[in-house]
Amino acid sequence: MDEKLQSRVRRAGMAPILNRNFESSVPGLYFVGAAGANSFGPLLRFAFGARFAAERLRARLAGS
Repeated sequence: MDEKLQSRVRRAGMAPILNRNFESSVPGLYFVGAAGANSFGPLLRFAFGARFAAERLRARLAGS
């Protein structure tokens, strides 16, 4: 990610701050997996959390 875009992402430490739909402070920029663990908990670091993330993101993108 280039520095200009990176500077627009609100962070807690090095992790992006995400809303309930995994969207960052940059509209249309989503983070899942380990990048979402700070906002959603350590479960997202594992494959088990992938279904939760996929379903939430699918619903959000289908509605936009």
